[in-house]
Amino acid sequence: MHKCVLRSFKIGVDTNTPLSSITAGLSSGDSLRVTIRHGDLELTVEGDVASIIRSFHEFVERVVPAYSLAKSLVANVSLHEILNSLKDHIIYDDSLGFVLRPTAHALPAPDQILLFLALRRAEHLMGKRNTNLTNLRELSEGLGLKRGTLTGALSELRKAGLVRRLERGDYEVTQAGLQYLVERFSPRQSG
Repeated sequence: MHKCVLRSFKIGVDTNTPLSSITAGLSSGDSLRVTIRHGDLELTVEGDVASIIRSFHEFVERVVPAYSLAKSLVANVSLHEILNSLKDHIIYDDSLGFVLRPTAHALPAPDQILLFLALRRAEHLMGKRNTNLTNLRELSEGLGLKRGTLTGALSELRKAGLVRRLERGDYEVTQAGLQYLVERFSPRQSG
């Protein structure tokens, strides 16, 4: 029996080891054992070349797209949900817009940044700002955080998909970031 492992693949047929090189030199009666991994999903298939290829295609068509889609689904968050969940950390003033309460400055830097970016989005939606984008200078002045702390936290938030950086160096909160804030700061239901 021949053993080969496809170490990783992207959706499509792009693999580290092309399937044609795996099957080259094998006759239709030879048996293979193939392990396919994508993220935390794994499929091990044993059999002849035709059944391996068929199983591979079934895995890609059925499991991976559905799994990838499910991981990327995020519900839209309303302005009301955002403001209601953040009410313990914000104050609204007609002349200043949203201002962070002292309690907000005690939060970890990534949460402070998300909170600040979410409030910029809210002000934009309310017609109080021309844009929801914020740059490093605004974040530093608004939060009182050092540039190194900001860049490290922003990098972490970007990797998590909670913040997006645009080409000009501006930042904005993503829908996933808004969802995180709502879940993190919504008042707990007692039951």
